[in-house]
Amino acid sequence: AGGQAFAKNCAGCHGDKAWGVGESSVPALAGQRERYLLTQLIDFAELNRDAVEMHRANASLGVSPEQQWRNIAAYLSRLPVNPRPQRGDGKMLDNGSGIYRDGCASCHREDGTGDDSVGAPSLAGQHYSYLLTQIRGMASGHRFTNVDFDLALMLDNMTAADMAGVADYISRLSGQPTSARLLP
Repeated sequence: AGGQAFAKNCAGCHGDKAWGVGESSVPALAGQRERYLLTQLIDFAELNRDAVEMHRANASLGVSPEQQWRNIAAYLSRLPVNPRPQRGDGKMLDNGSGIYRDGCASCHREDGTGDDSVGAPSLAGQHYSYLLTQIRGMASGHRFTNVDFDLALMLDNMTAADMAGVADYISRLSGQPTSARLLP
């Protein structure tokens, strides 16, 4: 059911394999943590995240969107992570890797697979341009309703080069999350 709902409502933007489109900053969703996906779908529906395309997609889910969200999240979490996400130019990788290890890995793990216990999404297999857009948005308060204040503060203290380096480093992580599945 999740695969059918995804194909009908989501694949047009996120692609048949849910690997997203780096050049358009459309995120890869394949292999993402199920709990995180479900939380984000709810946040879009409740207008706690701003993306007109997602608001339209949520509105098209029909009579029982909550079950559709669960089905889609379960389906996407089981797909393989994008093996070839868009990457940055590599110029700030050393700086980005250090910042990631010191400020991000405690929640998102060294391999970028995230952690359900702290609500940290998997970042592995994600596109550079999407990561950079989200880092900038969180730093500027764009996603204030669903982002930890300390995270936003840490990101706001980064330079543009730091943000680019972190996004580039993350785009090269390739871990596949393993987590307990939500109940149907």
